[in-house]
Amino acid sequence: AIRILVANDPRVAPYTSIREKDLTSGHGGRFIVEGKVTLETLLRRGRFAVESLFLCETRLEPLSEILAHVPANVPVYVAPQDVMDAVAGFPMHRGVLACGIKGDTTAGAHRILRQVAQEPPLPSTLLMLSDLSNHDNVGACFRNAAAFGADAVLLDTQCCDPLYRKAIRVSSGSTLWLPFAQGGSGPEMVRAARDAGYTVWAMTPRADAAPLASLPVPDKPSCSAPKGRACRTILSHQPFRCASPCRGALTALTWQRPGLSLWRTFSPPEPEKKTPPPNRRGRCGNAWCDAPPVVLV
Repeated sequence: AIRILVANDPRVAPYTSIREKDLTSGHGGRFIVEGKVTLETLLRRGRFAVESLFLCETRLEPLSEILAHVPANVPVYVAPQDVMDAVAGFPMHRGVLACGIKGDTTAGAHRILRQVAQEPPLPSTLLMLSDLSNHDNVGACFRNAAAFGADAVLLDTQCCDPLYRKAIRVSSGSTLWLPFAQGGSGPEMVRAARDAGYTVWAMTPRADAAPLASLPVPDKPSCSAPKGRACRTILSHQPFRCASPCRGALTALTWQRPGLSLWRTFSPPEPEKKTPPPNRRGRCGNAWCDAPPVVLV
């Protein structure tokens, strides 16, 4: 490990004023990973090159097993807690940072579709995000995609960067290994998916949409989650508008809907329904409900 004794050491320049750079996209072609879990994901499963690590000196020993996976040409910088805090611009309680190289993440939908199509033998499933600017929501969508086995995520240019530090953390590091591409518009993503043979499901709370459970699961599903200005445009391109079940006027499941659609895609066939016992009430409401549970994380 290489010791850093002063905050203005040029070797740790990528880690200076992290929050300000987050807000102004000032990391350039780099991204910052924070915390033990995401660092381990970056080193063990990540598809991005690692430029350096920056650790509090007290974290060296506890992280020794993870640090064994650091490539030989990647420097590991260590500093006292006060120096690390001064570099980052705020208290770094986790004491774990890493800097990665983004590479080309704006290749567009057609390229990522070609890559996914070359992965035999199972049919592939996509999650498409449009006009989603909240980093927590983007991270949650990636986490759902990873949990339910989606093969890739497509984002239009209006979405925020999946490699934003908070998006990485909320995704539990899945943005570091799950293939994604960002570029173009929502309708362009839809056209690319349909041209590649995908059946596109557009998630919406609209009352005239088909209930999600009523749709047969296709071999190559693509689940689209449009928002805001893009919603009307995206929905106009969809053969299947899917409604997630909400009671009354509640439509606040906006960014859990991708999880619902992916659960529907990968859930086993429903068993034969049983006759409900008389006067028995289920947990889903006032009437008997034997629908399988959905767990959203």
